[in-house]
Amino acid sequence: MTAVPSLAVVIVNFKSAHWVRGCVQSLPPGSPVDRVVIVNNSAGDRRDAEILSSVCLQDARVTIHDLSENVGFGAAVNAGVRVAQQTGAAVVWILNPDVVVQPAATERLLARLSVAHSAILSPLIVTTLDGRECVSYAGGSVDTKTGRVEHTNYGAALDTAPGESVQVTFMTGAAMMMAVETFERLGGFREDLFLYWEDVDLSLRAASAGVALVVVPDARVWHAQGGTAESKSDKFYYYNQRNRLIVCHEVLGRGALGLLVGRGFPETARLLLRPIRRERDHRLRKTARSVRGLFAGVRAVSQTQRVTR
Repeated sequence: MTAVPSLAVVIVNFKSAHWVRGCVQSLPPGSPVDRVVIVNNSAGDRRDAEILSSVCLQDARVTIHDLSENVGFGAAVNAGVRVAQQTGAAVVWILNPDVVVQPAATERLLARLSVAHSAILSPLIVTTLDGRECVSYAGGSVDTKTGRVEHTNYGAALDTAPGESVQVTFMTGAAMMMAVETFERLGGFREDLFLYWEDVDLSLRAASAGVALVVVPDARVWHAQGGTAESKSDKFYYYNQRNRLIVCHEVLGRGALGLLVGRGFPETARLLLRPIRRERDHRLRKTARSVRGLFAGVRAVSQTQRVTR
C-alpha cells in the first residue's frame, strides 16, 4: 500500500477567526490532514486572538503563526507553507478561512494528486446565492489581453458542473492543493501584490512551467465568499485595478496602454462603474479607490519599464 503523504492545511486569517473555526471543524480528526497552520495577519486583534487560541486548544493539529503586521495574502501563505514544511508536510492545501470542506473531499484530492504529482488541484467550490446552492468555481480562464478573469458557470446550478476532472487555465486561490515541491518550484505566491490577483499570477506561471491546473469535481467545498459577492471592500477595488495592470503587463511585456484604451478598456470601465451599479453603501468612496488603484497600477508599470530600459 502506498503511504499517504503528510498533508498540512494553510489558512490565512485577517479578522476572520469566526470563519476559521468553522473551516477547521470541517477537517475532523481522523481525516488525512496532519497539520493545520493558521497564519494570523491580524495579531493585534484581541477578539481574533481569543477565538484562534480556543481553536488551537480544541485541536492538537493546529499551529498559530502570528505575524507582527498584515503582510498581505501572498506573503502570509508563503510563511504558512514554510511552517508546514518544517513540520514535515509534503502536500499543502491552501484554504480560505470561509471555506467548509465537504466529506471525502480531502481524500479525493489526495487520490488525484497521487497520479498527478506535479499538478495543482482544486475541488469544485460551491456557494449559496439567493438561498440556493450553486457553482462558485468549477474552472476558470484569464485573458491577459483584456485583463479579464472568469469563473466557468459561476452562479449556475450544481448539475452544470463537469462530471470528471478538467484542466483549466485559471485556478482560484480559495482551495488550492499541491505538493510542497511544486509550490517551491514555482517560487510560491508573489508578495508585492498584497491582495488579489496572486492566484492569477501563480496560474500563469504554472502554465508557463508546464504545471497542470486541474479541478476535481467529485471533491467539494462550500465557500461563503460568493454569498457576499454584491458587497466588496475598498481594498477589492483598489487592488483589483492595480494588480490587474501589473500582472498583465508582465505577461504581455508592452505596458498598460492596451488595458486602458485597447481591448482591456471594457473590463477597466466595468471595474470603475461596478461600485455605482452594484454596491449598496460607500459607492463614491469605492469608486475613488478603484480610480486610485488604476493610477497606482499605471505608476507601477511605468516604474517597471524605466528599470528595464
